[in-house]
Amino acid sequence: MRGVVYFIIVMLVASSLGCISEKIEKPDKKRIHGPKTKKIEEKRQVDSTRKRLGVVSGKWEQLNGMDGGDMHFIYSTRSGVLFVSHGFGGVWRSKNGGESWEIIKQEDFTDVYFYDMEEIGEVLYAGSNKGLWYSLDEGESWTKLKTGFPEIDDGTYHLVSLAKYKDELFFTAVLDKKYRNGRPGDGRLFVLKRDKTILELEAPANKEITVSAKYPYLFISSPYSGLFFSTDGKRWRKILDKKTTNVFVDGKYNLYVGTIGDWWYIGRKIGNTWKWEQVKIPGRKNTNSIFYFLVPDPINENRLWFGCGGVSRFYSFSARGFGNSFFGVGCWNGELKDWKIHSNYATSIAFYGDEKVKTSCGEATKYALVTVGRQAVQKTMDGGLNWSNSYEGVFGDTINAINPIKSGILSGTIVVTAVSGTEIAFNNGEEWMKGIDLRLGKEVGGGKLPGYPWCAVSPERRIEGKYDLLISTGYPSPFRGDGVFGIDTSCLVRGGRNCVKKLIGGPHYEMVISEGKLYAGNMDNGIDVLDLETMEVSKIDFGSGVPLIRKFDGKLFFETYEGKYLGDGWRWSGKKGKIYFYDGRVTKTIYEEYAINFSVNNREFIALTPESLVYKPDFLSEEEIRVKLPNKKYTDMAIAWEKGIIFLSTDGEGVFYTTIDELKSGGVRLKEFNNGLLTLKIRNLVYEDGYLFAGTRGYSVWRVKPSQV
Repeated sequence: MRGVVYFIIVMLVASSLGCISEKIEKPDKKRIHGPKTKKIEEKRQVDSTRKRLGVVSGKWEQLNGMDGGDMHFIYSTRSGVLFVSHGFGGVWRSKNGGESWEIIKQEDFTDVYFYDMEEIGEVLYAGSNKGLWYSLDEGESWTKLKTGFPEIDDGTYHLVSLAKYKDELFFTAVLDKKYRNGRPGDGRLFVLKRDKTILELEAPANKEITVSAKYPYLFISSPYSGLFFSTDGKRWRKILDKKTTNVFVDGKYNLYVGTIGDWWYIGRKIGNTWKWEQVKIPGRKNTNSIFYFLVPDPINENRLWFGCGGVSRFYSFSARGFGNSFFGVGCWNGELKDWKIHSNYATSIAFYGDEKVKTSCGEATKYALVTVGRQAVQKTMDGGLNWSNSYEGVFGDTINAINPIKSGILSGTIVVTAVSGTEIAFNNGEEWMKGIDLRLGKEVGGGKLPGYPWCAVSPERRIEGKYDLLISTGYPSPFRGDGVFGIDTSCLVRGGRNCVKKLIGGPHYEMVISEGKLYAGNMDNGIDVLDLETMEVSKIDFGSGVPLIRKFDGKLFFETYEGKYLGDGWRWSGKKGKIYFYDGRVTKTIYEEYAINFSVNNREFIALTPESLVYKPDFLSEEEIRVKLPNKKYTDMAIAWEKGIIFLSTDGEGVFYTTIDELKSGGVRLKEFNNGLLTLKIRNLVYEDGYLFAGTRGYSVWRVKPSQV
């Protein structure tokens, strides 16, 4: 995102999520205890003999907002076409030097991401998490090349490096992390011959290997075995005994080598061997980092470009969140001089164009691009001294929550929070608020960086005469600078200062505004209540965290959470909690188990647990229908009550739907609803104003307008 992102969309219908603000009606005291009826026993998913489920149609589209994200690979072709790829999936293409990008859309590219690319003649090759691909039209479209090795074609092994060797293509495949069981990733070496046959070769190392080449030399690198070379692909000799990573070979066969935890090395070719020099940044530590790339400038071998970070692509080692991360340039004459670095990890680099710029060590390439965290792609136009955002059209954020604003100053909008920040949009995502590009920093967190931004609400009047938007942050939160923050959006739009103020401390998740008070779910304990006039804070104490707090039918509901918040998907794996109804004086338990999500409409209650869907005809009733769901990793639920449709999202299998009538009948038969989606990693769902919105892992926000046939 440009720095950080705020996303809002015009919406008119009640959402399945919290974070909405509207007037609360007084509870119906006559029904406060609800009818007492016998609990219906659990049912299994319906079999094929049940009545046919109506078909829901629609095609998903990616919204043109929430740009940015964590990019891990960039490549420039000989003709200057650029490609960038996300570690979660997605490949974007640029024909104008990174000024704008377009995602590559084809049905078989679902959750595909590139590790490396290579050109042989007029053919582009790409190694990915789902096999080997080639393109004959400069990357506009791609075809999967069947290798004859099922474990490569199906993604069990990822193709992590490619190397042109005359007219042949060498490549390495490394076992995907989910199959390693904590062990180093098995690595294998292959060659695509001129006759298009693929052979597996014996490699000198077999753990997390990469291949590089410049004829007649081949190089194999492994952080477990070091760096080897060969001239025939059969006989190998070790030339550097370090934890080596990527290798760049220049026109003189000099080697530029990264390591894990031991800086970079330059190997000067002398005869049939290499003499090594270590390259390090004065005053910087070398531990807890993957030193990804060290490359000489294309027109000046004395100017070095470098990047490193704790984030791991396919290596077992990772220091994400605490490792040393920076990239930069400097002049080399046996030691690094006139170097300038920038904070952020950088995993790859691409040079663009033939223009030159003068530097302290002579002329150098003017334009270069690197892949970084949050800001996706950074570009320099002065030889590496200054960098700016270059990711217009790269919608690659990981979405935390999609929050419709139902009342208040920003009524008729949705705020979508993301790992990289937050953006604001209108018109169901058709238009975006200019000038809002926010990421909460440690300066507003009391010197500590806030954790993940989650919920957003808007007050009826500006708080303290300034703040028209409230944002909560919470776990995951390694630095604990969390709270509920007041945001002055007009201040942000005009580029002002002091636009943000912390109003409540501590980790919070969902919030609602009712009768002049903010109810904020505290992830550690209870509910914090902020009087928006006096700014006094009181506490509703429950002895456990209360991350979920909602309003349905004008009434307050909340859910407790017991246990640790593990990662950013803690809601999907929760084990213990309860759902309560709150009438302003006392609370009443309405569901005794943990739910990922729940919704109430005209007193009807539906909840999604990690294994089941649950229905109650009245939220205070003891009557309950529980239907066991197929085994999937469920992440969220959205309900189109007026259509009678329940949508469920999963992490890895996309979106499914069933009907309320099917649930009430005691059976559920899920149907896929993924037409048009380029990812099946869906983190959250919201049904609003006739649209279904999906927040994804690494593909920002998608929407569809479902219609029933």
